[in-house]
Amino acid sequence: MTWATRTLVELGDVSRGRSRHRPRNDPSLYGGDIPFVQTGDVKAAVLHLSTFKQTYNEAGLAQSRLWNSGTVCLTIAANIAETAILAIPACFPDSVVGITVDESEADRYFVKYLVDFMRQRMTSVARGATQDNLSLGKLLEFEFLCPPLEVQRRIAGVLRSLDEFIEAAHEECDTLHQWLDHFFEVTFPEEGAGERLDTIVDFVRGVEPGRAAYLASGSESTSPFARVADLATTDLPDTFVPTERLGDAVADPADILVSFDGTPGRVRIGHEGGFSSGIRRLDAASEVVTWGFLYCLMRSREIQAVISAHSTGTTILHASSAIPELRLPASASPAAIKQFERPASRLLHRYLARIDQIRAAAAMREVLLPKLVSGDIDVSDLVIGSPTEDAAA
Repeated sequence: MTWATRTLVELGDVSRGRSRHRPRNDPSLYGGDIPFVQTGDVKAAVLHLSTFKQTYNEAGLAQSRLWNSGTVCLTIAANIAETAILAIPACFPDSVVGITVDESEADRYFVKYLVDFMRQRMTSVARGATQDNLSLGKLLEFEFLCPPLEVQRRIAGVLRSLDEFIEAAHEECDTLHQWLDHFFEVTFPEEGAGERLDTIVDFVRGVEPGRAAYLASGSESTSPFARVADLATTDLPDTFVPTERLGDAVADPADILVSFDGTPGRVRIGHEGGFSSGIRRLDAASEVVTWGFLYCLMRSREIQAVISAHSTGTTILHASSAIPELRLPASASPAAIKQFERPASRLLHRYLARIDQIRAAAAMREVLLPKLVSGDIDVSDLVIGSPTEDAAA
């Protein structure tokens, strides 16, 4: 079996996104029904990209370009070499490269995984003084080892099965949160404010261990360290700190963490380890509040509105002044909370189980990706069944 050295242009059409109008943030370009995908959207996708935060109207489309579903998206600014496969037609700016794979030469999923394999090298090439940037010229200089098309499909099939499992688990987690939020709103409708939350809940502040304490890998004497940005994802933090520096700022997986600095109002469970000073761990000091209820309360629109109203600052927001203003719903009687807790805790335990499965699958993918894409694992006898439906077709 022969593997040949190829560049991306030999595997398909490679070109940057387009946003010719200046200024780029001109409001007249936005607000229509045409998806406008940006680097953050690509980074947030597991495999297929179908969610986005911004849209173009017809004027926006006229100065841009619409890419077909199935296009491999690759970021070349800010978030370098993040990839996803469009599951919808979309526009994107010149900070994203679109690869329309020649299916007689390559498998689109394999091309995505090739770039994932090369991400670290691409990132090192792109490092800049103010913002990382990978030019199209530099991108096209990278060479990849490519096996025959059938082998590409087998390799991509293994990795794709893991990514699609992770995608489905994330979707279930999103659905669980929707159920929980709706259930909370129905059970505790807004009827005025009740008891102060800080009289029955301790808000334990995190720590700043010092820049020199941050480590890129862990050991028995270190702990994963969550910063405010980590509360927006279910991924494990990418930094560790010596456990001795954490003091009481350590969370168990079932602990509720809420950010009050940086990006106030983020709520997370499922982190095990230390957490930064912009985060508070919520410890119930009274049996009045229960675990599932407290988690849903902190996610509720009323609590989030109070945190937002007390967020002050220019470059970095601070909202610790909101803590004394947080209240229980007036309808949150002990009996109502107890009745709410039974189904809520079951759903949250299911959520935590899915998070564990996501992390296990992601860890397996991290081990397999370099071995498969470099040919260290022989897949010549591997049979990958045809997918029942191609989500990006």
